[in-house]
Amino acid sequence: MTITPAPSIKNICFMVRDKAVLTRVPENIIVTPTNSKAAFIGASSKTSCSSHDFYLGILEYCVPCFMTTNRGYKFEYLFRFNLWWMIPCFGESGSEVPAETQMLLLEISEPTTTAGERFYLLLLPILDGQFRASLQGANENRLEFSVGSGDPNVLTSQVFESFFISSGDNPFKRIKNSIKILEKQKGTFSHIENKKIPEHVMFGWSTWDAFYTGVSPQRIEEGLKSYIYIKLETCQP
Repeated sequence: MTITPAPSIKNICFMVRDKAVLTRVPENIIVTPTNSKAAFIGASSKTSCSSHDFYLGILEYCVPCFMTTNRGYKFEYLFRFNLWWMIPCFGESGSEVPAETQMLLLEISEPTTTAGERFYLLLLPILDGQFRASLQGANENRLEFSVGSGDPNVLTSQVFESFFISSGDNPFKRIKNSIKILEKQKGTFSHIENKKIPEHVMFGWSTWDAFYTGVSPQRIEEGLKSYIYIKLETCQP
């Protein structure tokens, strides 16, 4: 039986399943494995602040010397387009990852990789105490992450669980199982399979469909008040 090594940093490379997913990883990055497929990622700083931007490494794989450039991995990401809206996009370069990225799913493969050798790596920013995190890219295929408390009086110089990484052969199962792992590790929320489903679960109201760009606090309030007339006992406005 082959024993898969846990995610780690080796020779300034972030290694997952013996593949260098990130290169030129700085010394201040902290990796805390939870098992052979998953780990928490954090970082340390010389100063204590309410927000930090940490450089993770170069999002690329090494290619033969006769090729003039390195290529990145194919990936899908979800990012916060504005305060209340998150949208999916696809890319191949770290510079394509926008600020406020809430999920990054990498397809780890190389030009010579067979279908059986391909796997997927999920990078999921999470809450670390009073600090929230998000991913972002930069020039030259760089990948970074930001943490912040939103309060100038809440400071830190290091974080240990800013985001969670998990690898697997099936991207859909990997996302679902990662949430289950985080449920047990963090203990701050319940997976939907363990939640009590309300009676009105099949009922929904979309302010976007109702008002489109004309949405306003007044219209939302009027819409919520209309629930009274349809007598939804478990969904009081």
